[in-house]
Order: sequence, then C-alpha cells, then structure tokens
Amino acid sequence: MNTRRGLRILVVDDSPTNLTIVKGLARAIGAHADTATSGPKAIDLVREGAAQYDLIFMDHMMPGMDGVETVRNIREEIPTKYAKTVPIIALTASGKEGVAEMFLANGFQGCILKPLTPDILKDTVRTWVGDVAFPHDADNAVAPSPRETPTHDGTRRKAAADGDGRDIAGVDFARGLEINGNNEETYWDALATFVESTPQTLDKMRLDAAEGNLDDLQILAHGVKGSGRMVGVQVVADLAEQVEFAAQRRDLDSARRCVAALLPKAAGLIARIETASMRHAMAHPRRARTEPDADVLADLLQAVQALDIDGMDVAMAELGAYNYETGASLVRWLEDQVGGDMELDAMVERLTAALARRGAPRRRKRAEKAVDGRPVIFLVDDQQVNLVAGKNILKGRYRVYPIRRSPVMFEFLRRIVPDLILLDVKMPGLDGFEAIRRLKANDAWASIPVIFLTAKNEVDSEIRGLALGAADYVLKPFSPPLLIQRIETHLALAWRQKQLVEFNQNLEGMVRARTQMILNVQNALLHTMSRLVEYRDDVTGGHVTRTQRLFDLMLERMAACGLHDDVTKGWDRDHILLSVPLHDVGKIAISDLILKKPGKLTPDEFDIMKTHASIGADIIAGVESETGEKHGFFTHARLIAGTHHEKWDGSGYPDGISGAMIPLEGRIMALVDVYDALISVRPYKAAMPPEKALDIIREGRGTHFDPALVDLFSASVDAFVHVAQTGAQI
Repeated sequence: MNTRRGLRILVVDDSPTNLTIVKGLARAIGAHADTATSGPKAIDLVREGAAQYDLIFMDHMMPGMDGVETVRNIREEIPTKYAKTVPIIALTASGKEGVAEMFLANGFQGCILKPLTPDILKDTVRTWVGDVAFPHDADNAVAPSPRETPTHDGTRRKAAADGDGRDIAGVDFARGLEINGNNEETYWDALATFVESTPQTLDKMRLDAAEGNLDDLQILAHGVKGSGRMVGVQVVADLAEQVEFAAQRRDLDSARRCVAALLPKAAGLIARIETASMRHAMAHPRRARTEPDADVLADLLQAVQALDIDGMDVAMAELGAYNYETGASLVRWLEDQVGGDMELDAMVERLTAALARRGAPRRRKRAEKAVDGRPVIFLVDDQQVNLVAGKNILKGRYRVYPIRRSPVMFEFLRRIVPDLILLDVKMPGLDGFEAIRRLKANDAWASIPVIFLTAKNEVDSEIRGLALGAADYVLKPFSPPLLIQRIETHLALAWRQKQLVEFNQNLEGMVRARTQMILNVQNALLHTMSRLVEYRDDVTGGHVTRTQRLFDLMLERMAACGLHDDVTKGWDRDHILLSVPLHDVGKIAISDLILKKPGKLTPDEFDIMKTHASIGADIIAGVESETGEKHGFFTHARLIAGTHHEKWDGSGYPDGISGAMIPLEGRIMALVDVYDALISVRPYKAAMPPEKALDIIREGRGTHFDPALVDLFSASVDAFVHVAQTGAQI
C-alpha cells in the first residue's frame, strides 16, 4: 500500500445517513472515504480507476442492484487485476447462520454487522490493509472539539449546558455518539441527514404498503432500520425491522399495520430532532471550516483550471454551506494545487469574483457546455434532499447543476444550455407546468428534453406534463439504475433529433439521415485525401480549389445552353463538385522524386506518373467497397480520377478510350485541368498568359478535348479567366 497518499476506502450504501456517518468515521482514523449510493455508481468508480481503493465496504440490501450483484459485476465484468483483487467487505444487518458463507461464495472477502463503529472499521482495515495503514495512530486521532472533555473511560462527553439539544426523547445520544466515533460534529451532521432523507423514504413506504409492493417495502424498511440504528434512533429502527420481517414473510396485512405504527412515531421523532438541532446550533455555533468535502473542492479546482466561471459559481454556491469567513484559504489551496499550470493572477481574479458573487453568477454572452465533455444536466427541485440524492447518483456520469427554484433555472439557461432537464412538478412559485410552458415557448430551449420528477400517486401530473411537452417522468425517490437509464435514453433521442434538425437545415427539403451520413463520409474523404495530395504536390498553388470552381462554371454554362443535358440531368451538382478535388488523389502513390522534379520527366518517369489516374480510381473504388455504398459521389469521383487524362482521339491514358466513350465527367475535368495547369507556375515552367492558354485549348479541339466543350469554353472565356485569376466563387 502507498502510505504517502493515505488510506482510501469506498463505501456503498443507499442510505445517505449511513454514508454521512461512515465518512465521519473514516476521518476519525485518518482515512478518506468516497461514497456511492448505488451499485451501478460503485461499478463506474471501480471501472474508471481514478482512485485505487484499499478497501470497499458494500451494503447488501439496496434497491435495484443489490450488493451481491454489484460485486459480481465488479469481479466478472471489469477486466482489471485491481477489480478482481480489491478487498470488498459486506455490510449487513443479518446475523443469520450461513450469511457469511454466502458473501464469501459471491466474491466478498468478509462481512461485518451493522452498525459500523470506529473500532470495527479500524480492525477491518488492519485485517485487510495491515498496520501500515496506521503508521502513527496518534497523528491520525481526531482531537476533541473545544466543547468536549475526555471522560475516565476514554469517551468524549459534552460539557453540560442548558438547552444544548442533547435531550431528545427517543434518541440514544450516547450510543449514537459512540457509533459516530465520539465526534459530536459528525453525529449532528448524521442526525441532519437522517432528518432530511427519512421523510421521503417513509412516504414511499406508505405508498408501497398501500399498493402491496412488498419487495420495495422490504428494501426501504431495511434502509430505515439501518440508518435509525446508526444515529441511535432505536425505536424507529425496531419498528422498521418489524415492517421488513412482515414484508419478507409476504404478510401484507401485518406489514401495513407495522407501517401505520411506524409513520407517526418517526414523524414525531424527526420533529424533535429538528427542534433539538436548532437549539444546539444556537447554543454552539459551528466554527468556520476551511476544508470542505473533497468532491466539492475537485469541482472547484476543475472549474478554476478551465477558467470556467459557470462551474466556479456552482462550486462556490455549494461551498457556501461550509460557512467560510474569507476566501483567502481557498485561494492559497488552489495556488498550491494548480502550481505553474496556469496564470495564477487570472485564477485569483476569477476566484475572488466568484467568492464575491456567492451564487449570483455573471451572465455570459454565449451559452456554454461543461468543460470536461460530460453531458450537462439541470436538476431542479425545491427539496435539498432530492438535489443531494440526485447529484450523488448522477455526478460521475454527468455535469449536474442542482437548482432549487425554477426562476433560477431560467437565469442559468441564459448562460448554459443543458443536454437535459430533470424538473420537479410541485414547487412553490413557478411550478414545473409553468416552467415547461416557458421552455417550449422559447426556440432556444424548446428542444431540450425535460423529464418530470413526480411522486407515485401523481398520475394526473404525469399526463399533464407529457401533454405540455415533457419527454418522460421519473418517480421519487429515485431508483438510480432507472434514473440513469431514462436519462441515457432521452439523451440519445435528443442527439438523434439534433442531427435530424441539422440535416434538414443543410439540405433542401426533408433529407433522410442516411443521406446525411453519406455526405459526411464524402466530406471527410474529400478534405483528407485532397489535402494530402496538396501537401505532397505543394507546388500546384491551389490547383484543387481552382479546378473545382472552373468545373462549376462549366456546369453552369452547359445548363444554360442545354449542352449534354441528356447526361447531366441525372447529376447531383453538389455530389459532383465534391468529387472534383479527388481527381489527382492517385498522386499520393507517386514518388516525390518524380512528383516534385524541377525539370522535364524522362519517358520512364512519365510512365510512372501516368499511373496516378488508375491508382486514383482504384483508391476511390476501394473506399466505395469498404463502405458498401453505391452512391453518386463515389461514381463521379472514380470516373473523374480515372479518365481525366483520356483524350478525344483515343491517345490518352490509362485506357486509351475515345470520343463519347470517355465519361462526360472526365471530358470536362480534362479541359479545366489542362487550362489551370497552363496558366499556373510549375517546377518545369512559368505561368502562361490566358490568351496563349486559350489558343492551346482551341488547338486541342477534336483531338484532346470534346469539341462541344471547347466551343462552350471559348464563348465564355472571360468568365473562366476571371474565376482562374481571382478565385471567385460561382
């Protein structure tokens, strides 16, 4: 183990209360704990490998994907030695015989019973990581806060104070404090998380009991039982356990009676904890903290490194919860982290501005995307617990902007265009229905997919939302796998819709997506291969571009007089013009000694040079075969490359065909290619005056060139000279 980076663990549990507690316990033993609220999130963290965890603690019972399935995926689906060997310890509330063996048979290294205490955590780390994880136990110990005094038995006890919030009926404060490593600040944080997250879970339990969803009810009750024990709320834990057992026995009537007993008890207890928390906060104001959660600091660092004001604003809004007295310590921390990778003055200037704004981001002239390439998600909900839960589920895959009110969302929309919006229906002030009306009424925002967040009994809300333009709805509380699946589905649909819109804007009428894909292939081939030829044959001085424009002018003049319209009426002008730059693509196979020779070529050298026509045709035919597309673009490009050196009298190359046997594309290309070569500087000659070049073209009438094309060229020679000399766009 690398002791320099410190002990790093991953804790996977669907209960926010449990995660808050374990993070506090980890700090108490000098470790850093990352958290995941679902199996899929844990799998992503292990797969990405950004952090190499020394130990993983995995809750057994979680909604969607349980701990056993999660471990099976980690061991079998991630092809790294680390994923197959990292120690994973099961967290379980069941002490039944055979449970440990079950975990060992499914990829775990061991299991421990909840609740997790500092001693159990430390002993487990010693077992699987070794004493090297604690080289200096004294250095890792968490010092008592100024309001705590050590007792004779080694625990920490708060100095007596009237109204300090500890006398909560139904809460075993001493037990909860012990479980939380005898750190009161951590314990009060755990109680706050319990108060925020539990009511939503209880409401879901009520609905599941009413509808007879015993499987979901069992899992939810298991979570409440575990989190209740972790904070010393034993009465709630015991009642939740009765619900769990009833659901496990498939006894619906008993489960409903137990839920009916649990709900009022829990509601009353939660209200008492909230009151006690306020009394405690007033009696003992928390000191300003200078080291917030590592995830928040990571978001801030990323934003600062990219000079991303929007990302900085969001991170600073989250940092507001840490009650900073000044931003000086943050600036110093960021200077240390960034080092010489950017201009520190620019970083300090932007950070100082963000500190001053604190949640009032500056408007930007242009809408922006997330700097790290992840899709941008707006999560709009007036309940903080939903914002926290949603961000924890999504932040590994997406750039999540938690927003408490709809009006704030519209302020963000002036600067940032999200890829998708998760929108709560019932919010004070501007509710979800009115918000989506405004979104769909604005052309800049109308195409953003909106997924409504609803409770299970809000069928009318779902129907109304879909009628207003919502793409989908997701039930609260969130099921992580389902939420991510819905988001991925609608991001994919939105991307496809965006592509269709772009196709329709670039093409006349309704163009099928398949056609646009082929055009993209053509353009990529065109730019890559024609530029490659120009880079190698760099003495031609824009020959590719000029011949394309001369060819375009020839098509215009032919259409005006009806010349060869029996052939050209079936042509797609855009396709053929795109193929013109590939006429010399075969030159990529010709040696530079010949291609860039400053003098006249020898007969042998010229024979080699002549092969570029057939090579070019073969290259394009190969691409056509690889793509499996029989398309006009490839046909035009192949004929032009292969026949633009054929002559009307049959004396050309590579095949020596004559007259109308030469494809019309090749006959046109032969004329404009020779004309541009005559008036251009080459290694072996100077540029020829246009008049002299015209004389040579006329001399080739009926021998080198199609007579009708020469006559058309002569009649419009002034226009051709203008295009060749100025590069004018037709």
